[in-house]
Amino acid sequence: MDDQLRLVYRCLDADLSDNALFLASVLHVLDPENGTWAHLKSLACLRLGQYGLARQYSCENGLTGEHLGCSYVFALASLSQGNYLEGISALERAKPHWQLRNRDASAPLAPDPLTQRFWPDRPAVNCLLAKLHRYNKDNKNAAIHFTEALELDPLMWDALTNLCDIGATLNIPNIFNVERFHPEPTSKPDRTGSKSVVANAATRQTPPYPEQPSSYNTRTPPRGVNIQNVSLRKKNEKPTNDTDKIKTTLPKKRQRPGFDHSTEQPNPHSGPILAETDIFTSRTTAPTPSLGTQRRSARLHNRIATTSGLADRPAFQPSTREALRRPAKPTTLVRDRQKPAATATARPGPAHKRTLPQRKAAVSPTPTPETDPSTKLESIRVEAIAERERTVRLLGIFQSLGVAYQSLSKYEPRACLDAFGSLPIELQATPWVLSKSARAQYELMDYKKAKQTFQALRKRAPSWIEDLEVYSTVLWHLKDEVPLSLLAHELTESHFQSPETWCAVGNSFSVCRSRDEAIRCFRRACQLSPQLPQTYSLLGYELMEQEDYYEAIGAFQRAIRVEPRFYTAWVGLGRAYERLSRNDVALKHYLTAVEINSSNPIIYTYVARVLETLQKRRSAIEYLRRGIRLSPPPLTMALIRMQRAGIYLYAGQPGAALEDLRAVALIAPDEPRVHLLLGQAYAMQGEDKAAALKSYTTALSLAPWSREIKDAMLSLEDE
Repeated sequence: MDDQLRLVYRCLDADLSDNALFLASVLHVLDPENGTWAHLKSLACLRLGQYGLARQYSCENGLTGEHLGCSYVFALASLSQGNYLEGISALERAKPHWQLRNRDASAPLAPDPLTQRFWPDRPAVNCLLAKLHRYNKDNKNAAIHFTEALELDPLMWDALTNLCDIGATLNIPNIFNVERFHPEPTSKPDRTGSKSVVANAATRQTPPYPEQPSSYNTRTPPRGVNIQNVSLRKKNEKPTNDTDKIKTTLPKKRQRPGFDHSTEQPNPHSGPILAETDIFTSRTTAPTPSLGTQRRSARLHNRIATTSGLADRPAFQPSTREALRRPAKPTTLVRDRQKPAATATARPGPAHKRTLPQRKAAVSPTPTPETDPSTKLESIRVEAIAERERTVRLLGIFQSLGVAYQSLSKYEPRACLDAFGSLPIELQATPWVLSKSARAQYELMDYKKAKQTFQALRKRAPSWIEDLEVYSTVLWHLKDEVPLSLLAHELTESHFQSPETWCAVGNSFSVCRSRDEAIRCFRRACQLSPQLPQTYSLLGYELMEQEDYYEAIGAFQRAIRVEPRFYTAWVGLGRAYERLSRNDVALKHYLTAVEINSSNPIIYTYVARVLETLQKRRSAIEYLRRGIRLSPPPLTMALIRMQRAGIYLYAGQPGAALEDLRAVALIAPDEPRVHLLLGQAYAMQGEDKAAALKSYTTALSLAPWSREIKDAMLSLEDE
């Protein structure tokens, strides 16, 4: 079966899903009781986009939870087809198979690891289960499973972004904590045994998450999770002698037969002999044949040969049998030691006769970096520190990205841009960062900068499609008809079936005031992506322009069902009810939008307008003050201050109104309503009618068709 599995795996690895499906189908017929073939068939169908067949093939073993691979594929297909409850049920029934299955460990119940190659691990199952709960409108259980996935694997970016999207409060530095990946290395190398340390370093595999999940959540700092990379000394371990530690790591010397090692004494005439505990000893005594108890002269002869250096050994040495055949002469050995080296080496004799090497002074062998255990330990420590530094740098990048995305999800665009600014220049130019930066600039209503960022994105990644519906909306706000039409044409050619394309086409028709065509395009975008709230929101605003308020309300409500925190849809609901003169309901929706996004000053103008209609001018002025404190762009600031000046005039406070109107006139000198309000403020004071008449005249020159300005001038003349 292993060979057959490898055939299918080879096709799946090469993205030959059609071949894999055919092979798995044939093998499943030959072995119908094996759930592995059903799993591989359904997996191939899933990769081919045939979600119905994937559910059909994996249903028998997946819906019952008997096979983890089938359950996972069944849940993925159910997510794509909207059958969320069935996918949740399949994964819950397979829980005994995946609840102990971490990335470093195989499932305990599986008999053959080869069949588990495409089985998911525990973080992946939790992430999929959380997505199913989220799309089933169960954000509570979704948050629980997303959090568990992050506990097991902090680098599961999908879980983090989904938690941010549902409004969860995360402690980003706590998630990307380096202690969860590498413990703090000790300042001194461990000496508990050089062999074990080197082996651990050679076979070390750093998992992206701890094997045992820590009991923490993303809201409170966790306890440190230590994952050993090298063998480090325990805190309470008593230090032992270095020689004894290293002694256990060296190979044991072979004992010569017939010789008592416990009573052996070194030869006083042959110089110091290296002990077994010498850390620089790398040679071992060659074994000799077992010939019974050797004579003392033979033992002394063998000991001299053992203690001689490798460089001092002659090119030819007689065999052991020949050495035993010659009579031993201990006096000759003593006499040779006392003779000069020249006499001993120049002595004639047969070629097979052994020439004793010259006795050298006892010098300790010089350690080399390759054989010095302390050098090896130091290199291991340096490698661990370098690996930790690389991990710290990577986690710092992920932390900045996480803070930026969380800030963007909480509608804090300035914090998002600050976090992106802390990234390396190379990462700031990536398509994902560029698209999110442009979205943050869009939330700040800095449309010109957002346009420039999106243009840089299109230049760097022409095929990038994510967030381009925001780009087309930016161009709509800027009324750039030509760039918007060009974007619509380019996306139509490259991504015809993408909802972002139809949003761009709809905005292009909308800016040209072709309302019917725009509505058709937005409806098409909603059909292509039912989970994109921006499409429903654009459709609702376009329906409002057609004064089809009830249809617009339905579109906004569908957007909220998809994404409850989509504040643009809440604002649209408020505007629709305001036009229907249901100001109390409109105020409720506006306040919900403020609760979701408190950094958008335009929402405060809507709230103030409804409050003014409800005769709550003091509350309206307070909301406008909150909008001014946000430091919006100049034009938005002018709009807010002009609205506040109008409320001051109705409240009988012309002095406060004049202060705001003079500042607005510097920002928007060509706005006729500004000069109209200035004339009314001067007239209300009753001190400078000439200034009031001048303001009315300027307003009338800017808007000669305005009946309101003419009536104001006539009333001033009557006074």
